[in-house]
Amino acid sequence: GGVQRIHLPTCFRCASRFTEGAPLTYPGCTVQTPSAPRYVARIKSGLPLVLDGSVRGALTRADVDLSQSLGTAAVLSGQTHVLSTIHQRYCAAGVHVLRTNTAGTTPHALARAGYGYRAAKLSSLAVDLATEAVDSSGRGVCVAGVLPAMEGTDERLRGEQLAHAQRLQAAGADRIFVDSVHTLREAVAATAAAAQSRLPGRGGLRVGETGALSDGEALDVVVQALAAAGARGFLAMP
Repeated sequence: GGVQRIHLPTCFRCASRFTEGAPLTYPGCTVQTPSAPRYVARIKSGLPLVLDGSVRGALTRADVDLSQSLGTAAVLSGQTHVLSTIHQRYCAAGVHVLRTNTAGTTPHALARAGYGYRAAKLSSLAVDLATEAVDSSGRGVCVAGVLPAMEGTDERLRGEQLAHAQRLQAAGADRIFVDSVHTLREAVAATAAAAQSRLPGRGGLRVGETGALSDGEALDVVVQALAAAGARGFLAMP
């Protein structure tokens, strides 16, 4: 039969139990997904790896009101067909990586609308919608769970990043995509959280004209720090 999706606090791949926010320590959980071999083969071949476009931009073009407090997460409450169509179109266009609409499904982001307690449910729904679009396309597209940049003290930042990475892993994402980060501190926290989720991670860096992040850190320093934190690769974006 199909893959059963198990919500927190159970690891969807090895059925180990864990507490949200606690480190993952599953010796037997390899977190290998069906798309993993194809993804790795594509990387090693040297051929281009095509990612989908911005979900926010696509939702705006679909006339979804993003000015409300839920932001992009609003589409997960009553307008899932719009998001499904966007995912399906990206798959049909030939992307190799489809990113989930989970940048706005953290407790902190949802708390602005009083929905912080729905983080696990909405994150899982977002992963499911992306996975269903991939399944219906019949193509070996990788579903990347989006982990957004977050602000806060170092301890709080690490805790929130890890908790969200765990939600994405438990929901069935193939890997983690760290959304556009502007500072080294944000990048390292998100990358470390992705690594602890036992999923491969890649990320996007917002680089200025000088070749540095907004905090002034040079790209070579950032790359070394991310590699030490467990990154498998990154994208530099203007």
